[in-house]
Amino acid sequence: MTIARGSIIRVLADALLVNAALFLAHAIRLTLLVPSLRSSESLRALIDQALRSHLSITAILTPLSLVIFYGSGFYTFGRAYRSRYKALIIVQAVTVAYVLLGFISYLRILPPIPRGVWAGGWLLTLVFVGGARLFSSVWAEVTRLEERLLRQRADMPIRRVLVIGGAGYVGSALVRQLLARGYIVRVLDVLLYGDRAMAELRTHPRFEFVHGDFRNVESVVSCMRDVDAVAHLGAIVGDPAGDLEPDLTLEVNVAATRLIAEVARGFGVRRFIFTSTCSVYGASDHLLDEKSETKAVSLYARSKLESEAILSKMTDASFSPVILRLGTLYGLSYRPRFDLVVNVLAAKAVLEWCRRGLSAPVRWRRMRRAHAIPGSVC
Repeated sequence: MTIARGSIIRVLADALLVNAALFLAHAIRLTLLVPSLRSSESLRALIDQALRSHLSITAILTPLSLVIFYGSGFYTFGRAYRSRYKALIIVQAVTVAYVLLGFISYLRILPPIPRGVWAGGWLLTLVFVGGARLFSSVWAEVTRLEERLLRQRADMPIRRVLVIGGAGYVGSALVRQLLARGYIVRVLDVLLYGDRAMAELRTHPRFEFVHGDFRNVESVVSCMRDVDAVAHLGAIVGDPAGDLEPDLTLEVNVAATRLIAEVARGFGVRRFIFTSTCSVYGASDHLLDEKSETKAVSLYARSKLESEAILSKMTDASFSPVILRLGTLYGLSYRPRFDLVVNVLAAKAVLEWCRRGLSAPVRWRRMRRAHAIPGSVC
């Protein structure tokens, strides 16, 4: 017979358990004898005697037990060991080891073993060795159940999406696209810029809004229930805003991302979308892709890189973060922003037309009518 693959760890664990049981038996006996002692010298002598007894016994008991355990199929997983009489096989193996230990002591090969140590060691070894295998079996069954549940969940379609920062520039547009595609959408937002972007959605049957801070673990946990996917858009965005309060930027952009991802993974959420930035690359004259070298030159960019690293370390078979390094955003939104380059240039162009008293081009007038932009802009 050969030892099954991976059983070396089981052999080492059994050796440790046998030694621990014998040591505990000596400790219990020593504790019971201490009240009857009258001097510190007697206590030290008793401790020295117990240590010598433990070392001499375990030098014989440990290899003897491992040989008997091996012959009983503990490491080769013989037919008898794998049967429904496994508990009886364990009791038999431990008992044989201690009976042989007593016989060896009787032959004066070992110093006399106190009966309390012999009986206590047998009982504790039986509890430790048998309990370890019982725990291992229960844990393996729990693990198989969790894997089965995760596979079932992975096969289920995504229905409910949590959008963190859903009232923002990108989030307010994303939420409407998700609703249009039939998803149930829950938004967590602190409404720093007001409720205008979410007001018209409050009556939608598949929309739920939670007013809260995503740095608060209670808010995140309450929003994460029954969620199939998470889109994390919340952050302090941009180099100037990130540099105003560095500690707050790291708290919002890094610490909160770790919190949200850990809660999501704990709830079994398998899809996690995180919005990063192209600022992680710094300035470059070359065409860049996901494998290009990062050169973050601002706190905002560094905070996004740190968050990416956190999510990458958390990736496993049941948690799949997707990181989107967005370029410079532009265009209309339900929560407009005029700190973006393209939007600023468009606004300046319109204002320049107004200052010079020029009428808006035909194309601008058509866009204004299509998007219901007030004519008073010019």
